[in-house]
Amino acid sequence: MSKPVQAYSHDGLVGCVERRRSRHTGTEVGLYHGEQSGMERDPESPRVTVCEVHNTLVAHASLALARSHLPRPDGWCDECREKDRQA
Repeated sequence: MSKPVQAYSHDGLVGCVERRRSRHTGTEVGLYHGEQSGMERDPESPRVTVCEVHNTLVAHASLALARSHLPRPDGWCDECREKDRQA
């Protein structure tokens, strides 16, 4: 029997696990459960990090891996990366 999946709704957003502002870029980033939030996802990568400013999505295999991407969106969001280069 499979373990039930926790229902997420941080900040009133369905499927949102957490949101925070990156200290490095100043942009808001979120961590979502892909299926609950309705985002397209790979079944092997059910967690999604999102740059809330640029709508960039990256899927991850685990919650821990997704969480590790939250502090530095310039590592996975092209627009954040470009903004960082210009600063």
